[in-house]
Amino acid sequence: MNCEHVKNHDNLEDILNDVPEFLIKEDWEWLVKEKFLCKEFKKMSKTNEENRALKTMNQHSGRRPVRQIALDLEEKLGRPPTVAELVFKTYKEGDMIKDDAANERHAKILEIMESNPDFTALEVVEAILGEQKRGHVICFGGGLRPKDLKSSTSTKDATDANLEAQLRRSDEEKEALHQSVIELKGTVSEQAEEMATMKAEMKKLQEMFASSQNRQH
Repeated sequence: MNCEHVKNHDNLEDILNDVPEFLIKEDWEWLVKEKFLCKEFKKMSKTNEENRALKTMNQHSGRRPVRQIALDLEEKLGRPPTVAELVFKTYKEGDMIKDDAANERHAKILEIMESNPDFTALEVVEAILGEQKRGHVICFGGGLRPKDLKSSTSTKDATDANLEAQLRRSDEEKEALHQSVIELKGTVSEQAEEMATMKAEMKKLQEMFASSQNRQH
């Protein structure tokens, strides 16, 4: 959030106007002024960037089984992944598919899903690779047979379910962030009150000391 909505701008006005969609404007203004632009936060952010730059080891040690990728995606999405999602996740390098054959197949899958939104996952696979009679279904790894996909949701249903899940997560995240900002405001307010109290006490001590000095003279 700091990189995308703060560092990409040169002045405060542009930063304040670039409100993330999951925050309300009042909370964003407070975060910018009290957190992102304060010296302590900038120093910490710079340190984190330097530490990340030192990491040179790739943490991926090989491609996982497709079946495991499908299970991980299902857990993340809250529903079985579409064929396109699974193929992209399996073959992507960074944010894109670099293998020409895999990229061509992924594009074909997207084309079929777009023109046939009511197709099940099995129907999408069979439209490209032919009828899947026995054994495992190509694209879904071992252990998943054709009959397991015959009653699976269509691309349209899966997309609708995914959008609903994303909206719920977005609302929940927005509310959680709002509550966090409220708590931060409360903490800052308490610290300000404590500081004001300390200043008042210091002033009293200074006045008492000055009065004592005057009496001695």
